[in-house]
Amino acid sequence: MPRTVRLPLRALVAAGVAAAALSLTGCGAAAPHSPGRAADRVAPPAGDGRLVLVSGRDDHGEVAEPAVALSATVQGTRTVASVPDGTLARVVASDGQWQEVQSLDGMPARGWVDDFHLRGVVHLVGPAPTCAPRFGAGHLAPGTQAVVLGVGSGGALRVRTLGTRPLTGLVPRADVRELPPAGPDCGDGTDPRTDHHGSHHH
Repeated sequence: MPRTVRLPLRALVAAGVAAAALSLTGCGAAAPHSPGRAADRVAPPAGDGRLVLVSGRDDHGEVAEPAVALSATVQGTRTVASVPDGTLARVVASDGQWQEVQSLDGMPARGWVDDFHLRGVVHLVGPAPTCAPRFGAGHLAPGTQAVVLGVGSGGALRVRTLGTRPLTGLVPRADVRELPPAGPDCGDGTDPRTDHHGSHHH
Protein backbone atom coordinates (compact mmCIF):
# COMPACT_ATOMS: atom_id res chain seq x y z
CA MET A 1 0.00 0.00 0.00
CA PRO A 2 1.32 3.51 -0.71
CA ARG A 3 2.10 5.58 2.34
CA THR A 4 -0.18 8.50 3.10
CA VAL A 5 1.41 11.91 3.46
CA ARG A 6 -0.41 14.30 5.80
CA LEU A 7 -0.12 17.86 4.52
CA PRO A 8 -0.79 21.11 6.39
CA LEU A 9 -4.48 21.94 6.19
CA ARG A 10 -3.82 25.45 4.89
CA ALA A 11 -1.81 24.04 1.99
CA LEU A 12 -4.61 21.66 1.02
CA VAL A 13 -7.20 24.46 0.93
CA ALA A 14 -4.86 26.57 -1.21
CA ALA A 15 -4.35 23.66 -3.58
CA GLY A 16 -8.09 23.27 -4.00
CA VAL A 17 -8.50 26.96 -4.87
CA ALA A 18 -5.71 26.73 -7.42
CA ALA A 19 -7.31 23.68 -9.05
CA ALA A 20 -10.61 25.51 -9.38
CA ALA A 21 -8.90 28.43 -11.11
CA LEU A 22 -7.46 26.05 -13.72
CA SER A 23 -10.81 24.44 -14.56
CA LEU A 24 -11.52 24.29 -18.33
CA THR A 25 -14.81 24.11 -20.18
CA GLY A 26 -13.50 22.63 -23.41
CA CYS A 27 -13.59 18.97 -24.39
CA GLY A 28 -10.74 16.71 -25.35
CA ALA A 29 -8.77 13.64 -24.37
CA ALA A 30 -7.61 13.57 -20.79
CA ALA A 31 -3.89 13.70 -20.19
CA PRO A 32 -2.54 10.90 -17.98
CA HIS A 33 -2.40 11.83 -14.31
CA SER A 34 0.01 10.56 -11.72
CA PRO A 35 -1.68 8.51 -8.99
CA GLY A 36 0.05 10.85 -6.51
CA ARG A 37 -0.57 10.59 -2.79
CA ALA A 38 -2.47 7.71 -1.30
CA ALA A 39 -4.96 10.09 0.32
CA ASP A 40 -5.43 13.82 0.79
CA ARG A 41 -6.92 15.48 3.82
CA VAL A 42 -9.31 18.38 3.52
CA ALA A 43 -10.34 21.12 5.95
CA PRO A 44 -13.23 22.95 4.26
CA PRO A 45 -14.68 26.18 5.65
CA ALA A 46 -18.02 26.05 7.45
CA GLY A 47 -20.98 25.02 5.36
CA ASP A 48 -19.22 24.98 1.98
CA GLY A 49 -20.90 21.73 1.00
CA ARG A 50 -17.74 20.03 -0.22
CA LEU A 51 -18.05 16.33 -1.05
CA VAL A 52 -15.51 13.99 0.54
CA LEU A 53 -14.85 10.34 1.24
CA VAL A 54 -14.92 9.29 4.88
CA SER A 55 -11.87 7.12 5.46
CA GLY A 56 -11.05 4.56 8.09
CA ARG A 57 -7.54 4.03 6.71
CA ASP A 58 -4.30 4.83 8.47
CA ASP A 59 -1.26 6.68 7.12
CA HIS A 60 -0.14 3.50 5.34
CA GLY A 61 -3.41 3.07 3.45
CA GLU A 62 -4.49 0.08 5.56
CA VAL A 63 -8.06 -0.13 6.85
CA ALA A 64 -7.80 0.59 10.58
CA GLU A 65 -11.47 1.41 11.15
CA PRO A 66 -13.96 -0.41 8.91
CA ALA A 67 -16.64 1.90 10.34
CA VAL A 68 -15.85 5.52 11.25
CA ALA A 69 -17.70 6.95 14.26
CA LEU A 70 -19.54 10.28 13.99
CA SER A 71 -19.86 12.28 17.20
CA ALA A 72 -22.76 14.34 18.45
CA THR A 73 -20.53 17.37 19.10
CA VAL A 74 -17.06 18.71 18.27
CA GLN A 75 -14.49 16.52 20.04
CA GLY A 76 -17.43 14.69 21.55
CA THR A 77 -17.34 11.25 23.10
CA ARG A 78 -20.94 10.30 22.33
CA THR A 79 -21.26 8.51 19.00
CA VAL A 80 -24.47 9.23 17.13
CA ALA A 81 -23.74 7.15 14.02
CA SER A 82 -21.01 5.34 12.13
CA VAL A 83 -20.36 5.08 8.41
CA PRO A 84 -18.34 2.49 6.47
CA ASP A 85 -14.86 3.32 5.23
CA GLY A 86 -15.17 4.96 1.80
CA THR A 87 -18.60 6.52 2.35
CA LEU A 88 -19.35 9.63 0.30
CA ALA A 89 -20.41 12.55 2.49
CA ARG A 90 -21.09 16.28 2.34
CA VAL A 91 -19.41 18.74 4.73
CA VAL A 92 -22.15 20.86 6.29
CA ALA A 93 -20.22 22.67 9.05
CA SER A 94 -16.69 23.15 10.33
CA ASP A 95 -15.07 23.95 13.68
CA GLY A 96 -11.28 23.94 13.49
CA GLN A 97 -10.15 20.50 12.34
CA TRP A 98 -13.57 18.99 13.14
CA GLN A 99 -16.10 18.72 10.33
CA GLU A 100 -19.81 17.92 10.49
CA VAL A 101 -20.73 15.60 7.64
CA GLN A 102 -23.92 14.21 6.15
CA SER A 103 -23.59 10.80 4.49
CA LEU A 104 -24.68 10.41 0.87
CA ASP A 105 -24.13 6.63 0.73
CA GLY A 106 -26.18 4.05 2.56
CA MET A 107 -28.37 4.89 5.53
CA PRO A 108 -28.60 8.61 6.38
CA ALA A 109 -26.07 9.61 9.04
CA ARG A 110 -24.85 12.96 10.32
CA GLY A 111 -22.25 13.90 12.89
CA TRP A 112 -18.84 15.38 13.64
CA VAL A 113 -15.52 13.80 12.72
CA ASP A 114 -11.86 14.83 12.80
CA ASP A 115 -10.72 15.86 9.32
CA PHE A 116 -8.04 13.16 9.53
CA HIS A 117 -10.84 10.88 8.33
CA LEU A 118 -11.83 12.99 5.31
CA ARG A 119 -10.44 12.80 1.78
CA GLY A 120 -11.08 15.75 -0.52
CA VAL A 121 -9.08 14.31 -3.42
CA VAL A 122 -10.12 10.94 -4.82
CA HIS A 123 -8.72 8.50 -7.39
CA LEU A 124 -10.73 7.34 -10.38
CA VAL A 125 -10.33 3.60 -11.00
CA GLY A 126 -12.26 1.47 -13.47
CA PRO A 127 -12.78 -2.27 -13.81
CA ALA A 128 -10.07 -4.82 -14.59
CA PRO A 129 -8.13 -5.48 -16.67
CA THR A 130 -7.42 -1.89 -17.77
CA CYS A 131 -8.41 -0.09 -14.53
CA ALA A 132 -9.36 2.88 -16.77
CA PRO A 133 -12.23 4.83 -15.19
CA ARG A 134 -15.30 5.55 -17.29
CA PHE A 135 -15.73 9.26 -17.99
CA GLY A 136 -18.71 10.36 -20.05
CA ALA A 137 -18.47 8.47 -23.34
CA GLY A 138 -14.78 7.70 -22.89
CA HIS A 139 -12.17 6.75 -20.32
CA LEU A 140 -9.42 8.38 -18.27
CA ALA A 141 -6.02 7.14 -17.18
CA PRO A 142 -6.17 4.68 -14.24
CA GLY A 143 -5.75 6.45 -10.92
CA THR A 144 -6.61 9.91 -12.24
CA GLN A 145 -6.99 12.31 -9.33
CA ALA A 146 -10.17 14.36 -9.03
CA VAL A 147 -12.49 16.23 -6.70
CA VAL A 148 -16.18 15.34 -6.46
CA LEU A 149 -18.47 18.24 -7.36
CA GLY A 150 -21.90 16.66 -7.01
CA VAL A 151 -24.23 13.73 -7.51
CA GLY A 152 -25.78 13.27 -10.95
CA SER A 153 -28.64 11.17 -12.22
CA GLY A 154 -28.54 7.44 -11.69
CA GLY A 155 -26.03 7.74 -8.86
CA ALA A 156 -23.18 8.93 -11.10
CA LEU A 157 -20.84 11.53 -9.60
CA ARG A 158 -19.82 14.77 -11.25
CA VAL A 159 -16.07 15.22 -10.86
CA ARG A 160 -13.31 17.60 -11.93
CA THR A 161 -9.92 16.08 -12.64
CA LEU A 162 -6.75 17.66 -11.30
CA GLY A 163 -3.66 18.55 -13.29
CA THR A 164 -2.74 20.95 -16.06
CA ARG A 165 -5.76 20.02 -18.20
CA PRO A 166 -8.69 19.61 -15.78
CA LEU A 167 -11.86 18.07 -17.18
CA THR A 168 -15.36 17.99 -15.72
CA GLY A 169 -17.80 15.14 -16.29
CA LEU A 170 -19.73 12.20 -14.87
CA VAL A 171 -18.21 8.96 -13.58
CA PRO A 172 -19.86 5.88 -12.01
CA ARG A 173 -19.87 5.91 -8.22
CA ALA A 174 -18.03 2.58 -8.27
CA ASP A 175 -15.07 4.23 -10.04
CA VAL A 176 -14.48 6.77 -7.25
CA ARG A 177 -11.88 5.45 -4.79
CA GLU A 178 -9.62 6.70 -2.05
CA LEU A 179 -6.49 4.97 -3.40
CA PRO A 180 -5.03 4.36 -6.87
CA PRO A 181 -5.34 0.87 -8.41
CA ALA A 182 -3.09 -1.94 -7.20
CA GLY A 183 -2.80 -5.43 -8.65
CA PRO A 184 -4.44 -7.14 -11.62
CA ASP A 185 -7.95 -6.73 -10.19
CA CYS A 186 -7.47 -2.93 -9.96
CA GLY A 187 -8.25 -3.12 -6.24
CA ASP A 188 -7.04 -0.94 -3.40
CA GLY A 189 -7.80 -3.44 -0.66
CA THR A 190 -11.54 -2.78 -0.94
CA ASP A 191 -13.30 -3.30 -4.26
CA PRO A 192 -16.28 -0.91 -4.62
CA ARG A 193 -17.94 -3.27 -7.10
CA THR A 194 -18.34 -5.92 -4.40
CA ASP A 195 -18.57 -3.97 -1.15
CA HIS A 196 -20.79 -1.20 0.24
CA HIS A 197 -19.81 1.30 -2.46
CA GLY A 198 -21.67 -0.65 -5.06
CA SER A 199 -24.90 -1.07 -3.12
CA HIS A 200 -25.37 1.71 -0.57
CA HIS A 201 -25.30 4.84 -2.67
CA HIS A 202 -28.38 6.72 -3.71
